[in-house]
Amino acid sequence: MNKTTTRNPRPAGTVRSVARALAILSAFDPERPELGVTELANRTGLPKSVVHLLASTLYQAGFLDRNPFTGRYRIGLKAFEVGSLYLRGNLLEREALPVLQTLVTTYGCNGYLGILDRGEVVYLAIVENPGPLRIHVQVGSRTYAHTTALGKALLASLPPETLDAWLSTHSLPALTPRTITDPERLRADLAEVRRRGYSLALDENIPGIGAVGAALRDRSGEAVAAISLAFLSHLVDEAGIEAMGRAVKDAAAAISVRLGAGSTPR
Repeated sequence: MNKTTTRNPRPAGTVRSVARALAILSAFDPERPELGVTELANRTGLPKSVVHLLASTLYQAGFLDRNPFTGRYRIGLKAFEVGSLYLRGNLLEREALPVLQTLVTTYGCNGYLGILDRGEVVYLAIVENPGPLRIHVQVGSRTYAHTTALGKALLASLPPETLDAWLSTHSLPALTPRTITDPERLRADLAEVRRRGYSLALDENIPGIGAVGAALRDRSGEAVAAISLAFLSHLVDEAGIEAMGRAVKDAAAAISVRLGAGSTPR
């Protein structure tokens, strides 16, 4: 699914050198796993001299590796080790993945777990079915929230004032002819998500791919993530989509209970 790249100004109260180093690490993505100094400078907006110094430091610390033939940088083993600590300690994934795996096996679809981060969907986990459906999505990749079932489920769970703020600060680019690009149409679609309890995206992110999703809630009652099932849209009729949507809705409710939803917040 499509990846978006944004440049954000450095927030007040941050350490400049750390922010710049993190910008370099964040410049890599599945489509560009190796980058040279000039490319890093272009993607981060930093001077080449600064990029060279910081990249060398990150390389020495193991957070970047370097292709010995091209001299281009790539994410290093130390960055993977740090990231894996998040995965091992993440209650959300521990509780969600077994349920998601059951859905994938039952319906022969691909399953996804994701969150909303800075207005975009970030994929935390992917469960692929061994069948013919092949979607090139990687853990950690991002896409526009309004184009996916994951994103719609999470947007529909936002408080009205938060959704208003999101719509006022985010454009709605079209990734396919069926992507919703009008804010009022998106509001109506999200209202329907809230009514039926699950989201639906048909050919809105990738042509020929449909998906249903539902939000996961924690002890506070807040939506903290979402799960979805993706399928070949021409192979599933309306009744099949509804059945799959209800199953995802029920699965999300079961995971939410495991995350503490419904209990009294402390």
